[in-house]
Amino acid sequence: MVKYNYADWGCPILIDYTENFKPVIDFYDGEDFIETVNGDYFVHEDFNRTSARYKLTAKKAGCKAAPQSWSEMLTNMSYSNLIWTRDNYESCMSDTRADQVGPPQPGQRYEILSSSNGNALRWSQNGYYVYTLTVLDPDTSFCQLRTKFAVRVHGVLSETTHVSTIPVTTMLVCFLVAIVYCSSHKHLKKREGKQK
Repeated sequence: MVKYNYADWGCPILIDYTENFKPVIDFYDGEDFIETVNGDYFVHEDFNRTSARYKLTAKKAGCKAAPQSWSEMLTNMSYSNLIWTRDNYESCMSDTRADQVGPPQPGQRYEILSSSNGNALRWSQNGYYVYTLTVLDPDTSFCQLRTKFAVRVHGVLSETTHVSTIPVTTMLVCFLVAIVYCSSHKHLKKREGKQK
């Protein structure tokens, strides 16, 4: 459970769990809009919650090579803020990477987002999620571009909700059957009394 800090993270983006979500990154110079980032970026949940899933597999994304992933980058680095940056990013679309690491594994999730690919996130649990977004495309800027944002996912029914509704539903059905039985029984008794 994450205790949400409004002072540090601001208002979260409200998302229904059935929606696919992809953040849009806009560059500003003060109050002046410069452009929307079209390059590749990734998001990492700061509290290591794993209930978000990427929509695309590497194959559906069109990767020629096995794509880099957060877990792969973790094994190669020690400091989390610098694990995956524009300096060590390799696109899975390049032939060079394909020659080095081979093709993507079946079902391997594609963890890269951009305005041009169809990838997005979807959650399986309600809650607050705090993300660090890092721009990976080296052509976007000479700087390491990073920001934080938060989402609040809602609408997922928990298993305890499903389990607790079964006894309530069963009791309600039994109660309704009893009412129907009693009223039909009284109605039949009145009918019998009138016929005598």
